[in-house]
Amino acid sequence: MDSFCLKDTDRCLVIAPHADDESLGCGGALLKYFKHFDVVVLTDGSQCGYKDIEEIKKIRLDELKAAMDYAQIKNYKNLMIEDRTVRFNLDKLRSLKIHKYDYVFVPNKDENHPDHNCLYEEVKKILRYSLKTKIVCYEVWTPVRKPNFYVDISDLVDKKFKLISHYKSQINNRDYANKIISLNNYRGLECNKDYIEAFCITYPLLQSFLSLFKFEKNEQHLLIKVFGLRIIHNFHKKS
Repeated sequence: MDSFCLKDTDRCLVIAPHADDESLGCGGALLKYFKHFDVVVLTDGSQCGYKDIEEIKKIRLDELKAAMDYAQIKNYKNLMIEDRTVRFNLDKLRSLKIHKYDYVFVPNKDENHPDHNCLYEEVKKILRYSLKTKIVCYEVWTPVRKPNFYVDISDLVDKKFKLISHYKSQINNRDYANKIISLNNYRGLECNKDYIEAFCITYPLLQSFLSLFKFEKNEQHLLIKVFGLRIIHNFHKKS
């Protein structure tokens, strides 16, 4: 695995199915590179199975705010899709301008939760003609099969634990914090670190195609024009 590093100009978006997934899967990266990140949570948290629905929605929103304040994430929002209905409301995901980011973080395709495992393919579809945005798969319920990048969070592990602990309504039911930190500890064995967050970076369709021929960036734009894909080029120019 290679170390994941950001340039000063890089912009990142974490798409989290539920409020706390961003902290479980990417909390260390958020804490380390907080100036680079925006966060979008998709669901309203209403199907936790206890308390009044409106009450739990408010609790989940308050917990999200507290966690984002702690991580110093300035730009975040919740789309308030009903829990377990993300796959039926993907139009709200499509309305986001995710093409403007250099990296978009999503749960990996093998996740076993229905609000998680529909996102990778949809984001891949949305970004299929992107010339710059890369997809970064993170792990919550299911480990990434073949991670190729990592963020060393050895000096941030206590802060990540505190970040996750803002979601009291969730960790009171299951000990998510200790379990995900244990995964981060185990992952560290792969690159001789104490704790890491493991990711798999993949490339959208057009980037994958161009990479086969090892084109330079100016040659990529020329190829797009030669093949009559000016619509795609103009689309990204506006994004």
